[in-house]
Amino acid sequence: RGRPRVLFARRRTFSHVVAVQISSDQLHYGLADYGGTMIDRFSRPRDLVSGTPSSLLDEMKEAFARLVGRSKLSPEAIGAISLSSKGIVDPDAGRLVWSPVFGEKTVEFSSLLGTYPAADLFVSNETLLVAHAAARRAMALRGSGDFTGLIALSLGHSIGLGIARPDGGRLNVSAPNFGHMLNAVDDRLCRCGSRGCIEAT
Repeated sequence: RGRPRVLFARRRTFSHVVAVQISSDQLHYGLADYGGTMIDRFSRPRDLVSGTPSSLLDEMKEAFARLVGRSKLSPEAIGAISLSSKGIVDPDAGRLVWSPVFGEKTVEFSSLLGTYPAADLFVSNETLLVAHAAARRAMALRGSGDFTGLIALSLGHSIGLGIARPDGGRLNVSAPNFGHMLNAVDDRLCRCGSRGCIEAT
């Protein structure tokens, strides 16, 4: 007879996370429980003509209410809101500082927390997250001692670059604003308002 085993598992209803991937032309929403099971997801197009930071936040609040309502949860059941976007983010302040759609008009995502008192807000650059996940996977497969770094290139409606490299026993990950670096002096207009960006070629 073997020794009795005690199996522990996360209580799925303990908390929930709302995740949003913000791309240039769409918003992708997801709701997952504490066990990592996806409960609900949907996508919506973005208004690229008349959209403003304020209208984006209003759209996100409405989508959050839809996620929570369809799953019959209370606002207090949301423990985290995770947002990823192309562009330049300020994760400590919970804001999008620069994006190809809004330029230098900031988006204050921290205003989304008012309805969800138990939630923590996480704002990240999308390609940085990809590079970080790919680096962690490579380190697990090869061993951290054999990992020398990697570059993640995101190609789609916009272009992103993530760079991951070891740094004194830690993982250093960055995401320069690659898609809107000057590529050519051909005066080709980019949707961000500048000319000659990599995304404009």
